[in-house]
Amino acid sequence: RWPTMGNAVELLVDAERAYLSMEEAIESAEKHIHFQFYILQPDGTGARFRDLLTRKAKEGVEVRVLVDGVGSFYAERFMQPLVAAGGEFAEFLPVGRLSRHWHPNLRNHRKLVVVDGKVGFTGGVNIGDEYTGRKKRVGSWRDTHLRIQGPAVRHLQEIFAEDWHFATGRKPDTEHWFESVVPQGDARVHIIASGPDTDTQPIQRIFFSAVNSATERVWLTTPYFVPDQPMLVALETAALRGCDVRLLLPSRSDAPLVLHAGRSYYNELLACGVRIFEYQPGILHAKTMLVDRSWATVGSSNMDVRSFRLNFEVNAMVYGKHLADQLAQVFRRDLIQGAGLPADGVEAAEPTLPKRPPEDVLP
Repeated sequence: RWPTMGNAVELLVDAERAYLSMEEAIESAEKHIHFQFYILQPDGTGARFRDLLTRKAKEGVEVRVLVDGVGSFYAERFMQPLVAAGGEFAEFLPVGRLSRHWHPNLRNHRKLVVVDGKVGFTGGVNIGDEYTGRKKRVGSWRDTHLRIQGPAVRHLQEIFAEDWHFATGRKPDTEHWFESVVPQGDARVHIIASGPDTDTQPIQRIFFSAVNSATERVWLTTPYFVPDQPMLVALETAALRGCDVRLLLPSRSDAPLVLHAGRSYYNELLACGVRIFEYQPGILHAKTMLVDRSWATVGSSNMDVRSFRLNFEVNAMVYGKHLADQLAQVFRRDLIQGAGLPADGVEAAEPTLPKRPPEDVLP
């Protein structure tokens, strides 16, 4: 898949805003809705989407829901009203159904919605009450998602079609699903999918390349930080050559072992000049990275070996100043509100490149 021009990209900060935007798009659907998540909880938020999708199926819209067999273990029975209304439901590598493909570690971690092949969503948000902060034991939940319109949506549709075919054996209706999409904006978007079905690990390689090419800043937000050695070295060398490298990581996690594993890298990173901040108010689940002034990514991939090698993931790489500026603003806000950094401290820490010596004294 190649980068596409002519896209409109909207940044959706936190789950409730993402849910409202997804519901608006689903309400407007006339032909088909493709709805894929790692976690679809059988709770109030799950029922909110199940009932909306069920109503659209009754109206004659084709509705397909695909969930991961482990992440959404209880979803099959919960989604029966949709199936009864004519919608379709499938699990990706479901537990208990033996096949040559099944393995407990190979999970579909993607989150995407495609409506009529024209509007697409992807990012870090799953479907459940905890993502809106409604569960007291979990607390507030910080996440990030994207709404995309334009040619890049076709690539999200392709990813869903491939996963749907793998899970069900049913081939997509290529003529119906892949109609022409007119440009909607000026953003250049590259949709990247990765998983254990490829040896190239494309998301890891693009992350690595982006960090290696940084000349000003690398601002990373991730809930699970267990980098492989190449990525660790890339972050360290970026800081050593004068880039402003900041990591926003969780102070508490729904995966405590992963949290402590990530902290084991702190001393080495700090010694190289990387600045690390821990998010305090609740659960940090956003998966974003900003490099310099015009490269940004939002998606499902964490900065860990599981995402790079075992999970099926999808990320949107967006080239251009508009989204980069928005993500930078959100990152600064998270440092102030979530990590306790004073406002003047954020501004004072803005990246400044080291002065380059005159050409005649260069070695």
